[in-house]
Amino acid sequence: MQSLLTLLFLAPVLAIAASIQPPIELQTGHAIELDQRAAVAHNGVANTRGFSVHLARVHAKMQRGFAAYAKNTGSVHPNFHFVGKFGRRALATVGVPLTDDDELLWHGTVSVGNPPVKYKVDFDTGSSDFFLPSGDCKTNCAGHVRYNGSKSKSARATTKGFTLNYLDGSQVKGKVYNDTVSFSSSAMNGTQLVTTKLTANGAAVGAASVYSDGFALDQFPPDGLLGLGFPQISHFGRNPVVHNLIQQKQIKPVFGVKLASSKSELMLGGVNPGKYKGAFTWAAVNPVGFWQIKVGSVQYKGKTFKKNFSAVVDTGTTVIMGDEASVRALYKAIPGSKDVSERVSPGAFSVPCKSIPTVNIQIGNMTVPISPASFNLGQLYAGSKECLGGIVIGDSDFWILGDVFLRNTYTQFDIGNKRVGFAALK
Repeated sequence: MQSLLTLLFLAPVLAIAASIQPPIELQTGHAIELDQRAAVAHNGVANTRGFSVHLARVHAKMQRGFAAYAKNTGSVHPNFHFVGKFGRRALATVGVPLTDDDELLWHGTVSVGNPPVKYKVDFDTGSSDFFLPSGDCKTNCAGHVRYNGSKSKSARATTKGFTLNYLDGSQVKGKVYNDTVSFSSSAMNGTQLVTTKLTANGAAVGAASVYSDGFALDQFPPDGLLGLGFPQISHFGRNPVVHNLIQQKQIKPVFGVKLASSKSELMLGGVNPGKYKGAFTWAAVNPVGFWQIKVGSVQYKGKTFKKNFSAVVDTGTTVIMGDEASVRALYKAIPGSKDVSERVSPGAFSVPCKSIPTVNIQIGNMTVPISPASFNLGQLYAGSKECLGGIVIGDSDFWILGDVFLRNTYTQFDIGNKRVGFAALK
């Protein structure tokens, strides 16, 4: 899962209907336990350098998604933009090479190949491809479990190569295989522990012969990354793994996510009624590629700071990112807030630790309060009375709803109906 970019093309905001509907309680889902790698804060103190690195990487990911969208659809994404002043300044802040990246990742375990080999992967709704370090990788792959397509009986090499570029000039590159990807989940059925297995045959697996600096083991403990976005933003030009599961009738076309300090979960093929309550509020995805929806408003103490705008729902981003004018106006209304762009990262703000605000995000008829615990990313330094705020400035008019938002709602990603649902947490 960088600070922000300049909007080149911005299509008129499309009206996306959001409505309350009864919860869909799909009992056929398969739960994948998610582990939290590391928080932005350690012992209540923000890792400001890691925070700046994370913001820069988010922007690079968005740019790659825009490029893939154009290649796969033949159309320019309505939110396509170049790296603007905040994105470039964030990169300058952290320098090259990027080290000590202490972002927040949500990862679980998958098995690939025959015989199956287990890998820990970061699940990311802001991208669509699945890649692992290859057996012949010699750059930044030490300590990771490697994928060797030549040793898998189910693997088939393709002629497709791939290169993913990062803002620091580094790359992830390699070739694409077709192979089996399996997910296992366990649940209690009465007094009996039942384990189930899902297998996607012929899934696209990127075998990276070069990992970028940010994927070195000390910065990225998972072995690889598994994207949960739509095919339109796939650099491989292939279906994402979850779409393979759907086409092969392994799961229903939906997955649910709960992110928290403990008991976080990805539910493939359904949602977990034990983790939410009440009805879902739905927002249509438009355009299809990222999980991009229409948000009604951002509010603080009854005042609205942004209305009717597009936002990407992204498990691979720690913060909430927004446009400069709205974010500055929001923090101006928060007593004691300060612009800490020079001290922390371009586009960042602090708030008084003793009075963390509650900001509300409205989607359809649902208001999601961003709890102070989610909004507060830690003291600027040990003993500081200033805490890092969870909303930062981006370079464009569209927003990104990352972990700071997602910790406050149960989220259902409905692939079949191209919509996102939000429900209150239990």
